[in-house]
Amino acid sequence: MADRLVKALRSLDGLPPSELLAVIARARELGGISSSTERSRRRRDRLLSEALHATATSNGHGNVPETVAPLLTPPSVQPKKVLSPKDQEIRDNANKVLAFLNEKRVGKRGFEAVEANLKHIVARLKEGATVEDCKSLIAKKWREWGDNTEMQKYVRPKTLFCPENFAQYIGELGS
Repeated sequence: MADRLVKALRSLDGLPPSELLAVIARARELGGISSSTERSRRRRDRLLSEALHATATSNGHGNVPETVAPLLTPPSVQPKKVLSPKDQEIRDNANKVLAFLNEKRVGKRGFEAVEANLKHIVARLKEGATVEDCKSLIAKKWREWGDNTEMQKYVRPKTLFCPENFAQYIGELGS
């Protein structure tokens, strides 16, 4: 963040050091520069961004230069990269597999379509598994483990789709 701050400040011609110190002091005062947790990091980025933007516009700079705009937008708010059509198709298929898993777990809390839940499914689809392979695997494991409350917790993306388990479970489908 310090590098982003320095780059942003260098791009704002004529920003006096005293104002820089004021921006940092205000961000610290608001609690934006202290903790290393992700939420605090996002809050710190947002506060520094707002403070820098306010400083830039209040000093008569008016429009923030294009080179500075991305630096004033915290990483947690910046737009996500655009996926290629093939990657988007894989991501959509992973969402279908996750939705199927959630359907099987009736009465249980569903898994959200977040990176932690999708990454293993996406990896297996990229390796050549089909949506039908994944659905068959989920159905089989739910039939095996669904009635056992101790085993139900393992019917989850991380367990079913990690490389070692997935290969084993797919091998079991043939038997």
